[in-house]
Amino acid sequence: MSNIRESFIPFRRTDIINLCLEDGKLQGKDVQLFQEFCDILTAFFHFRFHHTLESIKDN
Repeated sequence: MSNIRESFIPFRRTDIINLCLEDGKLQGKDVQLFQEFCDILTAFFHFRFHHTLESIKDN
């Protein structure tokens, strides 16, 4: 039996994104590309979990 545990990150998603941006390693257009990537990733997980929730409700 596997002992995989979920980890809790005590920050909001926007806090983590802002911390990454404040690091200063991204410049110019890379900042915008990173923000767009975060938006796409957020949308992906939103719809994935929504699909899972709907499947649970159906069962």
